[in-house]
Amino acid sequence: MNSLTKSSLRYLFKHPWQFGLSILGIAMGVAIVVSIDIANFSSSKAFNLSLNAVAGKATHQITGTSEGIPDSLYKYLRIKKGFRNIAPVIESYISIQDTGNSAKRVYKLLGIDLLQSVLSEIIFRRKKYQLTAD
Repeated sequence: MNSLTKSSLRYLFKHPWQFGLSILGIAMGVAIVVSIDIANFSSSKAFNLSLNAVAGKATHQITGTSEGIPDSLYKYLRIKKGFRNIAPVIESYISIQDTGNSAKRVYKLLGIDLLQSVLSEIIFRRKKYQLTAD
């Protein structure tokens, strides 16, 4: 054994609490970094799942210009063309200025037809489970 190893072991045996606390600090640091990574992944996945629950999985998408899409198009597709399972979703980005700060925050705004979504879900479940209204 060389003198550096002997000196290190002697210091370790003289100060065991210092060694234990340093190992504990390293372990806690690693645990905190891993837990933050898991929390970020979990929140990202939860956001994507909630976005899919609200917006649903679209098979087709109609994208408007800067003027938007006329309301008559929805009526035309739903009534005249017979597409009953369509649900309009308005998606836009908005910026809101904080009251105590000059900075603006940007948010993604999703607008859905809640009544249509609920009715579609009820109709879907009745067809899936063959429920009857008594």
